[in-house]
Amino acid sequence: MTKPQTNPYRLPTSVTPSHYNLHIRPDLESETFTGNIDISIDATENVSEIVLNAKEIELKSARLVGGGNATEASDFTYDEELERVTIQFDGEATPGSYTLSIDFDGILNRKLAGFYISTFTDESGEERKIATTQFESTDARQAFPCFDEPAMKASFEIALTVPADLFAASNGPIISEVVSDDGSERTVKFGTTIKMSTYLVAFIVGPFEATDPVDVDGVPLRIIHPMGKGHLTSFALESGAFSLKYFTDYYGIPYPGEKLDLVAVPDFAFGAMENLGCVTFREVILLVDTERATQPELLRIADVIAHELAHMWFGDLVTMEWWNGIWLNEAFATFMAAMCTDAFNPEWRRWDQFSLERSAAFDVDSLQKTRPIEYEVKSPADADGMFDLLTYEKGGSVLRMLEQHLGPDRFRDGIRHYLKKHEYANTETSDLWDALEEVTGDPVRSTMDAWIYQRGYPLVNVKQCDGCDKTILTQNRFFYKAPEDADETVWPIPMGIRYADSDGNPGSMKMLMTEDDVEVAELASARWVNANGGSNGFYRVSYSPDLMTSLRDAMGEMEAIERYSLADDQWAAMAAGSSSAIDYLNLAEGYSGEDDLDVWTLLTRNLASLERILDDEAARSRMRSRLGTLYSAGLSRLGWDPRDGDSPRDLELRGLLCRSLGITARDEDAMARLRELHDGYLTGTTIEPNLAAASANAVAIVGSASDYEAFLGRFKDAATPQEERRYMTLLSSFPGEGEFQNTLEMCLNGEVRSQDAPYLAGGAMFNRHHGFTAWEFIKSHWDEMLEVYPDNSVVRMVSGVQALSRPEQVADIKQFFETHNVPTGQLTLEQHLERLDVNAASRQREVGPLTEWLLAD
Repeated sequence: MTKPQTNPYRLPTSVTPSHYNLHIRPDLESETFTGNIDISIDATENVSEIVLNAKEIELKSARLVGGGNATEASDFTYDEELERVTIQFDGEATPGSYTLSIDFDGILNRKLAGFYISTFTDESGEERKIATTQFESTDARQAFPCFDEPAMKASFEIALTVPADLFAASNGPIISEVVSDDGSERTVKFGTTIKMSTYLVAFIVGPFEATDPVDVDGVPLRIIHPMGKGHLTSFALESGAFSLKYFTDYYGIPYPGEKLDLVAVPDFAFGAMENLGCVTFREVILLVDTERATQPELLRIADVIAHELAHMWFGDLVTMEWWNGIWLNEAFATFMAAMCTDAFNPEWRRWDQFSLERSAAFDVDSLQKTRPIEYEVKSPADADGMFDLLTYEKGGSVLRMLEQHLGPDRFRDGIRHYLKKHEYANTETSDLWDALEEVTGDPVRSTMDAWIYQRGYPLVNVKQCDGCDKTILTQNRFFYKAPEDADETVWPIPMGIRYADSDGNPGSMKMLMTEDDVEVAELASARWVNANGGSNGFYRVSYSPDLMTSLRDAMGEMEAIERYSLADDQWAAMAAGSSSAIDYLNLAEGYSGEDDLDVWTLLTRNLASLERILDDEAARSRMRSRLGTLYSAGLSRLGWDPRDGDSPRDLELRGLLCRSLGITARDEDAMARLRELHDGYLTGTTIEPNLAAASANAVAIVGSASDYEAFLGRFKDAATPQEERRYMTLLSSFPGEGEFQNTLEMCLNGEVRSQDAPYLAGGAMFNRHHGFTAWEFIKSHWDEMLEVYPDNSVVRMVSGVQALSRPEQVADIKQFFETHNVPTGQLTLEQHLERLDVNAASRQREVGPLTEWLLAD
């Protein structure tokens, strides 16, 4: 980690805060605010100036009070690049405790960062404004001058003066409300928080309502929402109460706040934010009608609520020292969310579903342009770039691997020890490993350092020894495209191995593979070997042909998540050029009897990618015919009609297979039936939500201009946030050129919120007919998009280029980015471009042989 004194973005440590008394007065009409703050500080040496973080705020006056003296500031010097202000005083203050008082002004911006304006249309059709905050990573400095670094923890006492008819909330509970003499406004004072980092401060003002509080072991839990949406809060209350109880028990430490509000915000750049006591969410991730929502939508809501509440301890109570450690906050919350959601609804089989997220992390980590999970962070832009798949999904996967290797109980005991030892303080990553070592006695730090500080992940190669009764395991780093220079990275791999012995008896073993090759005598004469038993390891496996054949023959003895990994590893092998599309299609057709949702999710996604690259109409027709046979076999167990006793995963799987049968296989009967279902849905017929979503997808893919108008109307007048999101997203799927162009224009004309528009534009690049048109629109409106869209969303929009794999498209995209950058996430952009190269190479390599094979069949 860069030391503070060598990093120009770090503040001097000679002055540190202990308490903030903050008063803000927002003016929603003028979209400005004024404020004053008293910061209790300690100086460890003589100081004649004090340096704080400030961005887009103007200091009006400042005074230093202490030691019986009050000194007015003589000057303010702003540094826009370093986002700081230097307050200068005549004379020096000696070491001691002081109060720094500052008056300041600021703007309520529309970039969804800092203290910003959001709008929504109420039930009467009137547009209403709210003011809300988003401070992570380094945007508290846009709302008030502060020591905006995670290690400079302090307590906060906040007051808001707001119009009398507006709702106000912050981290602490309301302790007083004073109405002005004329009754036009009131000042709301909130209770003092625990010692915490500035990025966790939050306050909201606007036409909100709150549910009645639910008592969760003495903690009042509420949902705060825009007026008129209280009927959509029951699921979030249920999920939030469960998560709060679950984590209090798991961590063995009481919830560190006095109350807990979950706040639905109309415009929000992230999914949610773990502000202590005042957690903010996108509406679509908090407000839901369970009778109209799909299973993935419900799981997503429960998961995000659990993720944010996991942070109340791991992130809020105990916080990283600097932003290089943000991965641990987010990875641990990702891991704990899956654990909590799995307990909340075991029928979702959340840990099996987590395999899809691990695959997404594998995808990035297979690139030369990947990064270590933890790396040096200097600037705010560096910090913002940490919020990616490697931080969340790879980090969470590696923690799951460690938990399964140590054992869940020992892992939990280590976590409790870590939190208790460091509560209210800041830590480095090594502090967690040391705490786990102290409890378990295992070499956790040496094992985990390799996974955290090394790029990439291993491929474990498995073969039977020629002439001996042993199985040989070797490891090497997996790449989609290997670099010219050999990479000799070795990982200590916590492995779980499942096998059947020579008599067919099942067995299992654990080992820590620390060398690049190992001989395992225990697997002598095994009928089959699964070198990632339970699929908990963050590594891929390649089997020798004989072992691969025996493993495919034993799929009935494998867990669903293991069958998933087998298919996932083979897809990666195809992308790397060590296997082929033909091999993958043959493997996939062996899954016709599969009954698992996650396996089918993987297969349908990958097979749709193969169908998409085919240019020859006859070959595509034959491919669709084969896929129709495969998907029909999978659907035969469930049928089209929902049944009593269907599990949540059955409901989701039916929707997935019906959609794939219609959209990818283009089965005419399926498409007609999906059309009929959607027509019924639009006219008020009750349709099972997963089938309703599938039918909407199918109609959009082949939809007419009148269909588009129906979707547009549904988007603008949706019954729930999930329906709004669904119909908005599908606007980019229509084949009509005019409809598609209208969707692109909506991404910039204000009809689509700035929180959603980048994702709609990025998704448009996946349109089969007009994907490159979407790229050209983005390219020609780049500067305008940078001005309007949240900084963190631009690189996510660009991820859509991965759908464009023709050589001339790739060349155009790469040429553009030779002279254009993204606001944050430059490394992520480079990863998108490398993945684009991988896709183009795969298309060029596979399309000819696959076409020839299909036509010869």
